[in-house]
Amino acid sequence: MGLYKLCEHKGRNRDRCEHPWWGSFRGVRVSLSKWANREIQSKAEAGAVLDEMRMAMRAGTFDARGLAAPKVGPMTFRELAEIYREQHVIPKRLAMGKNYTWSVKPFVDRFGDRALGDIRTADVQDFIADLRKPRAVHRRGVRVLSPSAVNRIVDLLRHMLNWAVGRELLTSTPFKRGSETLIKKFQEDNKRRRRIDEQEEAALLAQAPTHIQALIVAASTLACAPARCWRCGLPTSTSNAG
Repeated sequence: MGLYKLCEHKGRNRDRCEHPWWGSFRGVRVSLSKWANREIQSKAEAGAVLDEMRMAMRAGTFDARGLAAPKVGPMTFRELAEIYREQHVIPKRLAMGKNYTWSVKPFVDRFGDRALGDIRTADVQDFIADLRKPRAVHRRGVRVLSPSAVNRIVDLLRHMLNWAVGRELLTSTPFKRGSETLIKKFQEDNKRRRRIDEQEEAALLAQAPTHIQALIVAASTLACAPARCWRCGLPTSTSNAG
């Protein structure tokens, strides 16, 4: 049978779906991600691992990695968090390893003792909704996470569950149904809107060459945000016009 997946998808949908790749050679069927002990991201990578398996069989060095019996009972998210750390974060020497416990704490607090298969799309959506609620921060008042901050948090959860699917610890991820993305990222607005004040402009002009000063004044005038320009006192539209 060679290279295949145990799912209902066909053609390109099969090549792109989240289900793990399997390989068959000389009557032996192996989960390629488990046998290689790493994530397999593409069909080409799966084919390369299958070739390694064939070479190992021909050389008589093949072992039974990927054929071990699955864990008895459903795996919880807390167990996944530990396995993810031991088999992904630490081996790849990811920078997040230093703060890993803190990074996954929101997920463990929310889903810790739940079976992976019981975490539904609606559960993740409710988790994201709670992340976006205003919250009191010590000595900083009430704060709201920006869309980019929410995206970074959810990206880690997304990768952990996708990784679990690739390692056959989970049959599907709540983030997708087949090739359809169920939970999308928020649009991020990273534009900087701060304008220099009068003192900052004066200091900048004092240091700038004469031929640059006019450019600085023009740029500051065009960037005026208030209804009236603090330099001339005229309405912004009038001061910008000349």
